[in-house]
Amino acid sequence: MIPVARPLLPPTAAILPYLERIDAARIYSNFGPLVRELESRLAGHFGLAPECAVTASNATAALTATLAALTRGAAGTCLLPSWTFCASAHAVVAAGLKPHFLDVDPQSWRLTPELAEQTLDQVKNVRAIMPVAPFGAPVDIAPWEAFTRRTGVPVVIDAAAAFASQQTGDVPVVISLHATKILGAGEGGVVMARNQELIADVTRRLNFGFYGKRSASVSGINGKLSEYSAAVGLASLDAWPKTKAAWSQLLTRYEQALDVRDVQRTRPSNRGLTSTLVYRFPADSNELSTKLAKAGIGTLRWYTDGCHSEPGFSAFSRGPLPVTAALASSCLGLPFYLDLEDQSIDRIADALAVIQNSQASDMLRPLLHALESAQQPAAKQGALL
Repeated sequence: MIPVARPLLPPTAAILPYLERIDAARIYSNFGPLVRELESRLAGHFGLAPECAVTASNATAALTATLAALTRGAAGTCLLPSWTFCASAHAVVAAGLKPHFLDVDPQSWRLTPELAEQTLDQVKNVRAIMPVAPFGAPVDIAPWEAFTRRTGVPVVIDAAAAFASQQTGDVPVVISLHATKILGAGEGGVVMARNQELIADVTRRLNFGFYGKRSASVSGINGKLSEYSAAVGLASLDAWPKTKAAWSQLLTRYEQALDVRDVQRTRPSNRGLTSTLVYRFPADSNELSTKLAKAGIGTLRWYTDGCHSEPGFSAFSRGPLPVTAALASSCLGLPFYLDLEDQSIDRIADALAVIQNSQASDMLRPLLHALESAQQPAAKQGALL
């Protein structure tokens, strides 16, 4: 079986110098020197000042703290797409808000400011909005900044898988550093925004409400990144140029193989480079997954049937979700990881081509049967003459 994912973090030799620094300093958590260095380097990577980024133990904790900071802990509703991983909704609930699930644009697979604004008059007490970068396809910051200026409703962007291509700006952006992401620290997340006051508040809420002194000035959680995770993250950043090139080459090779075999598929518009490869196919995703499994190829429906369908969130409100339903029934994640061999890519492409050709034949069979039936009376009449 070709697995759908095989995470690859920096080797021990690359992490060792950072581990030795931990041993020398004997600081293991609480925003230690490696964490601060990682935050500074991540901020610099996105063209921000060091004070514009704060790390967290994971991206869900980062989203939770950011929502709490944006809403000042007030109760209410958070609008978010149903076309997302369940961690998005978990963060909303953990921040004391109620999710209200919305549909997405059929081309971009994203929640848009227009879709959100249409809902503001229909849903009471909207305190925040959480657009999502689906499968790493980046979210355009400027329209959401304009949305907040126009409506007064704060926005946080769940860009968990979008490290390689996501913009930053006034609207806070949360990126995951999980082992499965394109830049990994094993586990972790980072919040970035030009608003330094907001980042300071998020930092406080990730640290028991402490900031500068040992006093819980606001309600908070223990969401700090450890020095050990920071060591892995720093080693990943060291290798980023090489890693980015490798992911890009892998994607190019994959797309070429699918193109050669004329495999029909689509991806969200303005897609980004990421560590998952999700396509929309002209076929039922469950059926396609079953057929590929029989061919020894692992797949995954990353967002299942939409977040609203998860039992833990089924009681929360939602708008009409036709696009989400269509995406859920046709999107499938294929094997995609850095040491995926060329022969495996060819095997996947061949299997998809065979399946699609077989489905096309199945669709044509009733038409051919009808044509044959229509020709039989004429043939009999000719024989009688």
